[in-house]
Amino acid sequence: MSQTNLSLAQLQAMTQEDFIRFFPQKSAKWVRRGYKVDAKALMRAVILAAKGEHWTVTGERGCREVWYNPTKPILFKAVGERTNKYMMAFEQLLSSMVKEGILTYLDLGILEFRTLRELYESIEKAECWKNILLFVEKDGAYVHLKPLQNLFNITIMSGHGWSNTSGIERMLRELAEKGVTDVVVFTLTDYDPFGFAIAKEFVDKCEILGLYVTEHHRIGINVEHATPEILDVQKYPIKRGKRLSVNGIRFDSDRWLAEYGIDRTYGLEIEAVSAQPGGHQFLREIVAKELLKYLVETDRVEEITKEVWENAPFKSIYDLIYSIDGSHVAKDNILWVIANAPVQLPEEYLSYEEFSNRYRPIHEEMEDATSDITEEIEDLQGQFYTLEEEKEETEEPYREKIRELQNNYAISRTILIYCFWKYYEENKEKWPRNHYALGFPEGCLVKAIQEQKDLAEFIKQVDDSKIITDISTVLKDAMSNGEIQRLISKVLNGDFANE
Repeated sequence: MSQTNLSLAQLQAMTQEDFIRFFPQKSAKWVRRGYKVDAKALMRAVILAAKGEHWTVTGERGCREVWYNPTKPILFKAVGERTNKYMMAFEQLLSSMVKEGILTYLDLGILEFRTLRELYESIEKAECWKNILLFVEKDGAYVHLKPLQNLFNITIMSGHGWSNTSGIERMLRELAEKGVTDVVVFTLTDYDPFGFAIAKEFVDKCEILGLYVTEHHRIGINVEHATPEILDVQKYPIKRGKRLSVNGIRFDSDRWLAEYGIDRTYGLEIEAVSAQPGGHQFLREIVAKELLKYLVETDRVEEITKEVWENAPFKSIYDLIYSIDGSHVAKDNILWVIANAPVQLPEEYLSYEEFSNRYRPIHEEMEDATSDITEEIEDLQGQFYTLEEEKEETEEPYREKIRELQNNYAISRTILIYCFWKYYEENKEKWPRNHYALGFPEGCLVKAIQEQKDLAEFIKQVDDSKIITDISTVLKDAMSNGEIQRLISKVLNGDFANE
């Protein structure tokens, strides 16, 4: 029986002699030290055996749970107290096996967010920048960068000190479900050989697991992000002659120091900046500014404020109609008018002023014609109902005229709304975005971060009252100078009927 086809039950039932026989230590160096069992080979066998157990996916199981059960108890029987030294080696071995395609974390029931904290709902609600990944080497920095998540609509994840394959695997599934396959990666790591290695290892891991990385930008931490005073105190010496490897990514400390080292001797950790007084906010501002060197800020501002801008003309037309005749026009009604060129035409187009001028004498005549009856109603309460019927009969010819007039005006008002919208569509350039708060001001996202505003507070900065006032003013001017009347004439001539 080979190592690779042992079941979990068989491994759990083995004695120390069995482990020595099936997983003998072959390295003379370790044999001389008294190590009789190849711990790495045993852990690999446990992982392969666990793969066949059909674990239930709960969304909470993590890599270390697989370590504690079933790996650690089996390994303890084989190597005793040395077991605790192998936990990190186990996680690295598991990560390597996943990258080699031998199994997936899901095969072991692992579905954790230990390093990938959360994919916010905003990624489902927005499009702009949803393919942007910001990988942060350390949890401490990640926590302080979370406010960028919704404002920028990017996915931020922490490497928990080193990039975790299970977190990326989970992220990959989540992004793929939302149709994201190509990503732009930004990395924030320590300014040292290990931080550079982690950044490259993260990018490689993304691609191995199926995310095509179209761009990679290392945005920090960099020397320019620290003041001379901070550098003087916080820089630390990098050991020379050290060659390191992070999941196959190799870096030579001497080469790194020659190319990047501070005075060819020192490195800098993220905490050197973030741990200073006010450093958490400063770190957010650094990252926001670095991101916007590569991202077009206006794209995201456009998306965030899109609804406000789309609603502005409707609110303007609503306010104008209300100011003209005191009636309320729902957005749905305006949309219907916009989508349907008027086909029912009035006998004569009536402005509200014309409607009022004609309505008033008719109504006054009606009042005069019924004044005697009204007095009788007041004097003769006993004959109230009879006189009311008589009054209604007397009023009816006048009311019929009023109904005709009102119907004519209702149709005319529909034409007016349609022409307001037509004029707005034809003259959009009169309201350039950059003339208004958050129209497209450069640096507004960074300013929002500086002022510690969340997404809702950011949107509130859009002063739609000024936009609506300006649109209304232009529409009123168009009514005064005959432009709206010109459009009304086109409607009455049937020019828009086939649009």
